[in-house]
Amino acid sequence: MYGTTVFAVSLFARVLVENPQLFKWSLLFKAFPGLIVMILGNSLYSGINQIYDADIDRVNKPYLPIPAGNLSLKQAWFLMTFYLLASLLILWLMNADLITTSIYCLTLLLDFFYSAPPIRFKKSPIATSMVNSVSGGILRVNGVLYATRASLGIPFQWSLSTVFISAFLTSFTVVIYNMKDLADVEGDIMHNIRTFPTIYGPRNTTFFCTGILLVNCIGAMVLAFSNPQAFKPYIMVPFHAHMALWVLLEVRKLDKANYTKEESAKFYQFLWKFISLELFVYPFI
Repeated sequence: MYGTTVFAVSLFARVLVENPQLFKWSLLFKAFPGLIVMILGNSLYSGINQIYDADIDRVNKPYLPIPAGNLSLKQAWFLMTFYLLASLLILWLMNADLITTSIYCLTLLLDFFYSAPPIRFKKSPIATSMVNSVSGGILRVNGVLYATRASLGIPFQWSLSTVFISAFLTSFTVVIYNMKDLADVEGDIMHNIRTFPTIYGPRNTTFFCTGILLVNCIGAMVLAFSNPQAFKPYIMVPFHAHMALWVLLEVRKLDKANYTKEESAKFYQFLWKFISLELFVYPFI
């Protein structure tokens, strides 16, 4: 809920920063149901994943509701059905247009087949990266930006800031969905789930994902220098320089700990702090 809220508010705020003449306090009440829809969609994705990963989670994450015995599979399916129907009802009550509704449903469909057989994209590390990049990056980013602009009565258009945040979040999605498997190697091996950490090892996976983050940060600084009319270099450059340094320090700490399950989980939480800060700064760059 926290990550989804930061994500949605940041993109909504960016559109308003670019169109300050359209700001009204009533817009916040109009946008709130849209935020609820996104939270329900994210809850649906997480819930479906936990339902189909119940056996794996008994090894990797025994504290989760289903493996811990706090929630039965029947109750979990009831919740998922409620999340789906409630989110679609809210979209209908908001008079969401066909494009907004279609993007939302396509995202849910990809999220479902990421976990659910017979497709179960998560069985392949390549499919995991591709599907989650499309769903978690391209569709969600542009879906929120489109829906925000549509609610304000302005057409969707690509800009450098839109390209930047789409590329940044899409590549970050590759990082987060591969790094989340770092602490789950034991259970994934037992259930024949092929992930980058199980195939190439935690160290190589971490260095690969770190490279993506550093390229993102360096690319942001270059973009700011080369396009001062579209970005504020005095914010973009020092911010991303600090972020790059922070990434290196955290990776060094993880490497020294030899990629234990506890430190891998901490590094995964660090990644959410990283992207939360990026999103927090985005409206002001």
